[in-house]
Amino acid sequence: YSACWVTIVASDRFVTAYRAGAVVWTLGIFLTTLIPGSHVPRLAFELSVDKLIHWLLFFGYTWLWIGALRGTRRAFVLAFVTGSVLGVMTEVLQGSLNIQRSFDWMDALADLIGVASGIVIARVTHPMRTKPSASDTILK
Repeated sequence: YSACWVTIVASDRFVTAYRAGAVVWTLGIFLTTLIPGSHVPRLAFELSVDKLIHWLLFFGYTWLWIGALRGTRRAFVLAFVTGSVLGVMTEVLQGSLNIQRSFDWMDALADLIGVASGIVIARVTHPMRTKPSASDTILK
């Protein structure tokens, strides 16, 4: 069963879907984190929902990019590094751009926890391959 799952997840069709999803998800992160504060809906339990959204955005980012990059060791490292940088960078931009948003260390922490969670779950759902295949040109 496990070998069958690895074959399906590593197939070109699935990798293409992961890559498309990862690109759209990344654009979604920029959209949701950098829209002006006046366009952000206010929710009743805003603090906990806000942190959950940050976690979800960066969990999804990490999990999708690891799948898009075929679960190689390099994919895990790249997803971790870029996800962490992106999480902190979006918070810095929120604090420095004039978009009625502010830097929040707790949001950055939620982003980093999302990245770490994505790594952990990807280890189970995207078994790590030791070397990239010939068709893994995106990593070269």
